Amino acid sequence: MSKWTKFLSIAIDILSGSEAVKGEGMAIEDLSKFLLWLEELCNHHDLHYQKKILAADYGKVYFQVQDEDKIGVNSQVKLYQVKAGEAVTDYQSENFNAENYNAENYNAENYNAENYEAEKYVADYYGTDKSDTDKSDTVNHNAMNYGTVTGRKRMLRRITDRNGSLEVTLPAGNYYAEISKGSEYEIIGKTFKVLPGKSLELSEKLKPIIKLKEKGWYCGDLHHHSIFSSPVYGGDDPVVETPEEVYLSMLAMGSSFGALSDHHNILNHKIWKRFQSERFLPVISKEISTSNGHVMAMGAEEDVIYQIPAGKDRTDKNLRKEFIRVVDQIRLAGGLPQINHPREHSSSISWNENYNDILPIFDTMEVWNGSNPMMPGTTNGKAFTLWLSLLEQGIFIPATAGSDTHNILADDYQEYFEKFHHLAETVQSGQITIPKELESEELFLLRINNYSLPIMEKWANTNLSTVGVRNYVYVEEKLTQENLLTALRAGHSFITNGPILIPEIAGKFPGDIVKIDSTTKEINLTIIGNRPLKTLYLYTNGGRKKRSPLKLNALERGKYDYSTILTDFETKNLKWMFFQVDEDCTNMAITNPIFFEI
Repeated sequence: MSKWTKFLSIAIDILSGSEAVKGEGMAIEDLSKFLLWLEELCNHHDLHYQKKILAADYGKVYFQVQDEDKIGVNSQVKLYQVKAGEAVTDYQSENFNAENYNAENYNAENYNAENYEAEKYVADYYGTDKSDTDKSDTVNHNAMNYGTVTGRKRMLRRITDRNGSLEVTLPAGNYYAEISKGSEYEIIGKTFKVLPGKSLELSEKLKPIIKLKEKGWYCGDLHHHSIFSSPVYGGDDPVVETPEEVYLSMLAMGSSFGALSDHHNILNHKIWKRFQSERFLPVISKEISTSNGHVMAMGAEEDVIYQIPAGKDRTDKNLRKEFIRVVDQIRLAGGLPQINHPREHSSSISWNENYNDILPIFDTMEVWNGSNPMMPGTTNGKAFTLWLSLLEQGIFIPATAGSDTHNILADDYQEYFEKFHHLAETVQSGQITIPKELESEELFLLRINNYSLPIMEKWANTNLSTVGVRNYVYVEEKLTQENLLTALRAGHSFITNGPILIPEIAGKFPGDIVKIDSTTKEINLTIIGNRPLKTLYLYTNGGRKKRSPLKLNALERGKYDYSTILTDFETKNLKWMFFQVDEDCTNMAITNPIFFEI
């Protein structure tokens, strides 16, 4: 699937999963044809799309990021060019007016287990509070703050070196910098001006808001690609980053471990192992292409290859046998077999739902893939629904996340956003006339432009790239590859693109079994973010879901603490429960379930 097709598929999926914008859908192929026709019409009227030309005058900016002990910090720096006086949001305490919700008003929403449908589990819309949503087709969201700066902005992602230093050359103008290091650090916002031919030095101290390693929780990315997935090494993805660049990108996001999961080969294994240190565990891995879906071989030293049955041998029976053989080989090699992104559009990379009965052969499932937002209608939303339906059947396959990064700069779609906006706004302005027989296509185009794209732009600027979505894994002993894989198999983890969410019941965590007695009457929830959150969800078997607003307990510099103790939950017929918190689709966490027995 080309990037343009992927871009359009995400936009269509977001619209299809929304209750805020009603209307008929449109196939990707038909939308592509309409856009091509529209571009030709615009060109005919001399309304050409032109790429933005950067200013001729440049200046240099030197960043130095340190910790509280003045030691350089490898970190992420995102840069946005803004107009003078333009609004920004930097998530610092003095700039945030916190809403104080009353925790006692735990107004739970209960679903009837008898009327259970798997789709009910997926929140109606992660991107916007429905009470604030204008449901008209022509609503223009572009004026709303969908990111760190108001309006549409190109984001430049850069990372500091091991000493916390970064040198970047920028066109003259006003800028906003967002300096961060994953979930456990504050987010620093900084505005500055670049003058032609001048240099500017900026020094910032980046402070942790929580230290989870001390509690046995480690963060990492389980799905990332490097140049070894490119055609140069027999792959088919245009990846240019070396393993070392991937390693530094992971460190910049606060990772303690990372799996480099290239396609088609294990050529990265020897290089990847070199980055092992006290602060980082490199996990060897490979993403195996099959006849239906991608299988991850985490921790397997040998090159496991799926042999696609050909000709008369290509039967369901033989295809199933080959999946089982591959999974067995991964385990024998000391690895963890995982099914990746099981609900993709392309059948070649998506799990065949006709084989759902053999899904339990896998140790884990990638429920949240970073190449899509986690929203209803998207491939992640459908994977989430599949995972939940399996839980209802008594089948637990621990959920994982992976960024699936093929480009650490995260600028995959920037040109597509601008080109799509140009076409839509040319139509909306009335500069061209669309024939009456194409009115439905025109309306669909405007719906995507006004509804889907603002969500996608915030998501792309916030979550796309290395460790954009991540796993937090509880490892009781030393962090080794073996101990990490053991913890993943047990489901001792939560997945997130921002917040920290750790449920604890009587000393038990996700993946554990709790005996229902007097000690299970309290659920301790650690909920901490470096951006504000809104909602807590409690899911239990039987299709039940409770939703409540979060109450902000304390707000320090860059730290939002919503931790709470829940006592109001039903234990009758309780088999499992898990939790979710979110602000929107760009600031969300989901835990694996805790199980119960009498």
